[in-house]
Amino acid sequence: KTGRTQAQLQQLQEEQAKLEGEEKALADNLAHRELRFTRAQREEFERVKRKTERVTAANGDQGRQLEHQIAAATAERSKAEHDHREGLARQEHLERRLAELAEAEA
Repeated sequence: KTGRTQAQLQQLQEEQAKLEGEEKALADNLAHRELRFTRAQREEFERVKRKTERVTAANGDQGRQLEHQIAAATAERSKAEHDHREGLARQEHLERRLAELAEAEA
């Protein structure tokens, strides 16, 4: 039983060493691929990033303003349509009343 345990232990140690080697190779590969920017490139990147954020924020503000204008125009149109329907109903009522009065006089 001790021999079997020793064999398993050795196998696990070998597997661990293999995995550690693979991990180191991956880390070295990533370090090799890492992009290195000059100070001027980083500053340019940050400047463009800030400008993009400002433009995005401004577009968001414009979008909210347009949404507000659309909501206001929709509410105004709805009120105008309601007022128009009320006007038509009042006109029909007055026309019926006039017809009734004309009939009563005849």
